[in-house]
Amino acid sequence: MKKLLIFNQGQLKQNTGGSSGYLYILKNYIDNQKINEIELNSIDKSLSDTISFRTKFKSLIKKLTPNIILYFSAYYKIMSKEKYNIAFDNYKGIHFHSSISLYKWKNQEKYNGKILLTSHSPKYYYLELIDDDKVLGNGFVKRTFGGGFKRIDLDAFKKADYLIMPCEEALEIYKSDIKIWNVVEEKKRNNQIKYVPTGLIPMKINKKSDFFSEKNIPKDAFVISFVGRHLPVKGYDLLQKFALNIISNYKNVYFVIAGTINNEYPPLKSEQWIEYGWTNKSLDIIKHSSLFVLPNRQTFFDLVLLEVLSMGTPVLLSDTGGNRYFHKYEDTGLFFFENDNLNEMLATFELLYQYWEKGELEIYGEKNEKLFNSEFTQDSFGERYIKVLKDIDMI
Repeated sequence: MKKLLIFNQGQLKQNTGGSSGYLYILKNYIDNQKINEIELNSIDKSLSDTISFRTKFKSLIKKLTPNIILYFSAYYKIMSKEKYNIAFDNYKGIHFHSSISLYKWKNQEKYNGKILLTSHSPKYYYLELIDDDKVLGNGFVKRTFGGGFKRIDLDAFKKADYLIMPCEEALEIYKSDIKIWNVVEEKKRNNQIKYVPTGLIPMKINKKSDFFSEKNIPKDAFVISFVGRHLPVKGYDLLQKFALNIISNYKNVYFVIAGTINNEYPPLKSEQWIEYGWTNKSLDIIKHSSLFVLPNRQTFFDLVLLEVLSMGTPVLLSDTGGNRYFHKYEDTGLFFFENDNLNEMLATFELLYQYWEKGELEIYGEKNEKLFNSEFTQDSFGERYIKVLKDIDMI
């Protein structure tokens, strides 16, 4: 019996974003249910060496001089095809979890099975290389090579028989490039996009009244938390503008921030702004917060939102991308503001602050936890994934 291969390109980790967290949950479900028709490959050292692209190239580019030969060498390394050490013909289908791994697959033209692709990024891979990872910092090099990287996503999207996406709203991020968006639109017309909203394994965390005492936050403070990368795509700069306004008007509101500090967006200089940096206490921070803020300008289907739901915390979130999927649920603790609209963000907060003063805000957190338990557990996610595979005759 031929199986579906889930092509794994990194270590599986619980409670982390991207493919690592997604596949951790999925593998746990597959193992628990003893589903033999699916195999998730484990990475050996040689395979890992060929596909850990971003780490290798970020390190390489940092060492580059203006020598154009070195830039050409890096470009070639990124764009060249690879022969992965897997007998792909033994599988009925292959589910890739990044456009770069599918693009670099040397044997794709000879493979006769079905190819599935899921992206886990709020940006195209080529834009991550250019913008977030700053692989091409030099203006000339960016203009010369930046467009070439677009082939990574365009080729991968074309080659995939099916795109497996969390929801239709997540497709919004692909509108930024007309050529790739045309491919997405064609696949939509041909019913080649299938939707599988993610789930996760909730952590059980008990509240402690003095949890934030180590940061000198009063027990009766209104605590707003943010967990994520300190980048504009995540709305981090908008969050800081929001916080400056709140801090100047509310002396009992504190911001608790988790995530690696970005020197381009240094922490605010205020006793009401507390940076944890990278921390393993993210879920504790969320659990003990009065409100979580998710201000991302673009988003796919943010795992952190599911984590917040599972912790029973109300959310102030931008009306964009995968966030908009949650409009379908009524009577929740999800409070939307227009994407990138600071004034509406502030106005919505004032409403939430009034709820808090009346002792009513926790009720909305309980509604979020109820929503999570009914829709976004590991089992709900696994069942949706298996149903889609059956629909497209993969198992």
